[in-house]
Amino acid sequence: MASAKKSEFALRQEQQEVVVQKCLKAYARGSLPLEEVVKKWGCSLGTVKKRLRGRTSHSKKHTDNHKLERLEEKELRRYILKRDDEGNPTRYVEVKEMAKELLLARGVEEIKFGKDWERKFADRTNGITPNVMDGYVCRDGTIESAQELEIWFQKLKQTISDHSISVDQIWKLDITGFQMGRVGKKTDGKIESNPEEWVSIIECISANGDAMTPFFMFKHTDRIPLLSKHIPEEWKAETIPPQWGNGLIETEWLEKHFHRETRPENSNTFRLLLIDGHKRQHYEAFKRICETQNIIAVYTPPNSSYNFKALDVSAFPRLKKFYRSRIEKALNEVKHKDIVEILVEYTVARAGTTMGSRKIKEAFRSSGLDCCW
Repeated sequence: MASAKKSEFALRQEQQEVVVQKCLKAYARGSLPLEEVVKKWGCSLGTVKKRLRGRTSHSKKHTDNHKLERLEEKELRRYILKRDDEGNPTRYVEVKEMAKELLLARGVEEIKFGKDWERKFADRTNGITPNVMDGYVCRDGTIESAQELEIWFQKLKQTISDHSISVDQIWKLDITGFQMGRVGKKTDGKIESNPEEWVSIIECISANGDAMTPFFMFKHTDRIPLLSKHIPEEWKAETIPPQWGNGLIETEWLEKHFHRETRPENSNTFRLLLIDGHKRQHYEAFKRICETQNIIAVYTPPNSSYNFKALDVSAFPRLKKFYRSRIEKALNEVKHKDIVEILVEYTVARAGTTMGSRKIKEAFRSSGLDCCW
């Protein structure tokens, strides 16, 4: 509750600063004396005079006691905005981890963060905002983005209606990836990473409450027969070239897994596939499969990642927490993050999280998508 109150205080500070800036613009027009302008806008005369002398708002000021330097804060902001554009609002713990990497790169070894550091950083940084209740940092929403989201929902509803898409043919794709290899601390204090393998995991849930079997794609490995022993028999796995990005990975999944597992009896039936990230680049093969198989790919709009966070596969955060703990241990001693460990942990995580029909339907409702059908 304390964090929520602090966030409200930061919001009030920001609103007061907006009024101060309007007061300054009114005074700059030169129609009224400063005292009258201040009285009209309800500002503090002392604060306005300080702004006229060039002093910035305390909430936006970068002081010497800030953990990161200016360029490091800009890099962290860029990282958060990039993830948000891809449909992945950054968790507090991920903000702190990125900050740790920046400090380690600068040679800082004793790294300690104060209470609510992530929230305070987001509060004073233009363009991003903290979601205190859910522990995320994402792009600062604007009236324009809210209007864009409303238009997106209307278009989605129209698309579903025009193509007579039933609820059981509306799907949401979720993908995550993990790097395997040798991780530890070098003598110079920097993190050593020599990746040997990479695994991408794709999950897909339906508005009808169904969940497809997971699909694993491995890079840099020839151990598929061995790895397959550590996942349920019905789960799918294959090896892919190391240079493949998410676009090619999703194309492979679309053709070899999604289309085959969700193919309707009537070939004229349309399926709708929701994909995070309005800037995702897909290859012509992906578009061609969609066109020939009556699959309509719909991308979530910009600045809207938080709205659809409920649709993220619930097993992923638990697996990422396990993965992060392995990396933290590796900072103190060189260890090998074996791919088998990740597979075993994901099997446990998926079994321990609810992938049931009721929870999946509730996720679609929480995202406001149920109004579209």
